[in-house]
Amino acid sequence: MDFALAVRNIVNLTYKMNYLIHSRFQNFKKDTHNLSLSYRYRTLKGSKVSLGTDVDFDSIQPYSASDGHKDFRKNTFYIDALALLSSATESGLRISHQSRRYEDSRYEIDEYDRSTVTVSAGHRMSPVTTVFLEYAYYYQENHVPSGFPSTDMNTNTVFLGAKWAATQKVSGVLKAGYTSTDFKEVSDFSGVVADTDVTYRLSDFTRFELTVFRTLVKSTVTARESGTYYISEGGGFVAAYAGWYPLVIRAGLLYRRNDYSDGLDRKDRLFSSALKAVYGYRGWLDCLISYEYRRNDSNVDGETYGENRIAFMMKFSI
Repeated sequence: MDFALAVRNIVNLTYKMNYLIHSRFQNFKKDTHNLSLSYRYRTLKGSKVSLGTDVDFDSIQPYSASDGHKDFRKNTFYIDALALLSSATESGLRISHQSRRYEDSRYEIDEYDRSTVTVSAGHRMSPVTTVFLEYAYYYQENHVPSGFPSTDMNTNTVFLGAKWAATQKVSGVLKAGYTSTDFKEVSDFSGVVADTDVTYRLSDFTRFELTVFRTLVKSTVTARESGTYYISEGGGFVAAYAGWYPLVIRAGLLYRRNDYSDGLDRKDRLFSSALKAVYGYRGWLDCLISYEYRRNDSNVDGETYGENRIAFMMKFSI
């Protein structure tokens, strides 16, 4: 729900819930909940600021018929601002804090508090194209039980990139850079990173979406990941066709490679292919049906699997 306090002053309240029912195993049933509250303000010249809070109630799924969910709550608070300094120059600032807590104290090792500051400066090369420089710093305090080495981490990242307006034939963000992470008591990491999401509109009915990524991810014990962290890299490609509107067809491929740290000989290779059909009815009802095949190949016993997913969704909008 959006509440307009005044022109360009919007308060948004959102609640989302998902219920997943398993046909064979009762312990695989799951529900997730998300509640968010935000305030957005935009000036006549286009500068904008938003602040908000977000609460997620989620869980790590079981890994066997006798296993249970690892339920957690994730809280996020943020302030996001973009200032247009001139007709061609802009500056951005984002400050956020995030924390995760598990219901069961046995999973305390995966709890954390993370504070992040991101600053950016951009220059518009044309009305639709902006090049920018971005710097991000975050400190993450991991709640590792006593007796285990501390994995608290300081991360500094610099990105150079370009972004294009959503109204153009090419739109989205392309950025790459360098990151350095210092851990308190385990081995450090530095290297190239990327975060790219670009859309190309071939015609009014056909578009292609490309994603490329490389980043450091903190390992999660509850997800049966290994070591302190892993380097996740890969990309995805999606083709969408809307020539039979209100029916939209989407086909996609995704490849992800996870290389684990601390000298561990674990490498995971995830491949996914999916086909989705979305039908919109008079602007208030969307129906989706999809099929996805996922396969993970790992050199660790028990982590190689194949998975078939069939999904049906109905979305009501007022």
